[in-house]
Amino acid sequence: MIRRALALAGALAVLAGAAHAQRAVDGRLRLPMPPDLAAPRPGPQSRLVDVLPLEGAPRAQASFAPLPPAAQQRLQQAEALRLLGLGDRANDSLAVLDRTWPHHPAIVTERVRAELLRRDFAAAERLARAERGRDSLLAARELAIALDGLGRTREALEVAMTALAASPAEAEWASLVLLVCGGRDWRLARDVLKPMVERRPRNTALAQAYTLPLIKLGQSAEAMRVLAPIDRVPRQSPRRLRLSDELLQMATAADTAAAFEALWSVAGDRALDESYRRYGARRAWELSTARGAESAAAERFLRELEDVPPARWGGDLAVGVARALRESGRAAEARGLLAALGDAGTPESRLERAYAELRDGLAPATIARLDTLAQVWPEARWALAEAQFWAGDLDSALANFNRAGENPRSEHAGAALDRAFLLEDHAGDPVLPVLGRIAYETWRGDAVRARALNDSLWAAMKPSDGLWNEIAMRAGEQRLAARDPRGALVPLMALAETHPDDRQAPLARQRAGDAWLAIGDLAKAREQYEECLARYPRAWNAAEVRRRVEALRRERRP
Repeated sequence: MIRRALALAGALAVLAGAAHAQRAVDGRLRLPMPPDLAAPRPGPQSRLVDVLPLEGAPRAQASFAPLPPAAQQRLQQAEALRLLGLGDRANDSLAVLDRTWPHHPAIVTERVRAELLRRDFAAAERLARAERGRDSLLAARELAIALDGLGRTREALEVAMTALAASPAEAEWASLVLLVCGGRDWRLARDVLKPMVERRPRNTALAQAYTLPLIKLGQSAEAMRVLAPIDRVPRQSPRRLRLSDELLQMATAADTAAAFEALWSVAGDRALDESYRRYGARRAWELSTARGAESAAAERFLRELEDVPPARWGGDLAVGVARALRESGRAAEARGLLAALGDAGTPESRLERAYAELRDGLAPATIARLDTLAQVWPEARWALAEAQFWAGDLDSALANFNRAGENPRSEHAGAALDRAFLLEDHAGDPVLPVLGRIAYETWRGDAVRARALNDSLWAAMKPSDGLWNEIAMRAGEQRLAARDPRGALVPLMALAETHPDDRQAPLARQRAGDAWLAIGDLAKAREQYEECLARYPRAWNAAEVRRRVEALRRERRP
């Protein structure tokens, strides 16, 4: 966690420095470097004196003249003595210099560093405060170290963040102070930074520092609100996009949530160029899809890009959002989105429009349009066959399931052949149209209606009936989905015991084990899994059952 937080602190330091970078002689931007991520990782239990190096040129807000060569040489000798651990000798040299050049920032800074070397934090604080006056940069790093050594974490944070507000060039060491001192209490860090940011809302370095405690406290929406005003620079990529990449690399739930918020914040920021907004939305959508969270992402997508015509989203993206809306039961919104794309849509959008219409009913006109689409785009063949199966047109459905199964590259090839076998093996069975209706209600999300239809068949049929096995399997899975594991055991065990040679029997055994697992009886769950492996060692689900047995065995080990 410390390593991840340091990486984020380093990223914030780079972003702050980039906003105020100076141009080098060759015209390229010279950026301050982040903390060395290969170095030992400091944590909240660390002390600043142990992790912040006492080196670098002296800093001051007021300009100051360089020391004469002789005095500069003597100062360098004093610094060398300090680095060798000879603090007393260094102080003697510095005392001579101070009498000749009193209050010079370079000498003052080195004197404070010498006190820190001796771990005399009180003396270092007195000296730094006496010399600083209103100069918030003079010996700021050294004063923060001294205050931290005295256990005054809040004051150390205030000194570091005040220096950062005065000069973004202090971002590297100030971000490390924020990481160490703020990491002890992120609420304290937030409370220190909040009034500073409110007084200087356009201060880039402060705003970016403020995002760290907000993110760590789970207030990512507020963090992005703070970043938004400083993120609207013409012809410059929004910092929130770069920050989202850094957060995703942390690979924690909180940081990932903050990365999503950063992307959605860019998508909804109407002050930004539309290309950045579309990129942020697309990136958030892709990540949501990878995590199986399309439904929530679709709702957010519509809200953040409400003012951007869907035709400019990108056809594949609009279709994906429409599909997620349709699958979450919001068919009307899906149809509206697809209608906004116009009639000259892609085959994918035409297919998705048909799916959205099918959720409202099995209209013959919709099935006819699917038939037309399947003639020019084979990927629609599965959808056409399903719609015909749902509507009870079994002969047409069988022909199209067979054709859909002929394409081995299709993701629906296996399911299509399974449907074809079902229709061929039970041709003419009056139960088939009801099975089609059950499949339709299940697809459109009406689990109550699907279960009612299946239960009516389950109650009326006998184990000797042709499609009893299908009905029993569906009854068991429906009860499991409805969190009724004891009720699921009745049809599942009846199928497993009555028809042990049926192709559904291995799955029925596995699901019976799942039911006992849901009940909490691990011994009986393991018994069913092991019975499944003993009877069907080469079944298609054997590998998954073995994994579950191994998991149960590990749970029993001390």
